[in-house]
Amino acid sequence: MSLSAVLASAARYADGQTGRLCCLPVNRPAADALLASLADREDVEPALFLNRNGDRFSVRGIALLVNRYLRAAGITDRSGPHLLRHTFATHALRARPNLRAVQELLGHAWVTTTQRYTHLEIEDLQRQVVDMPAN
Repeated sequence: MSLSAVLASAARYADGQTGRLCCLPVNRPAADALLASLADREDVEPALFLNRNGDRFSVRGIALLVNRYLRAAGITDRSGPHLLRHTFATHALRARPNLRAVQELLGHAWVTTTQRYTHLEIEDLQRQVVDMPAN
């Protein structure tokens, strides 16, 4: 993501899997924090996040970094960037069950792909009903 993209209210980026443009909403506090962290950078690299060599992060580099932080947090099973994506989708649907909005945020071409997350919500509701006290 470039610095100019951060300055926009909704940054657009190319999805590595499909090449389609996806929307990444960036609120004002997040944009301000990113701009503050970039204030001292003197490089000419247009990428927002750089690895320790000053180069753009690779997909694998991001996965390794995310996995390291997940393990440090005690999350060891099924961990990785996809777990964070899945968690985001589940929480977004719980907070505001707008399937179309979540579809857009995840960059899914088909709403049926996003509907997989609603199945998990139904299972969660069924567990909660079973666990309800009888009185």
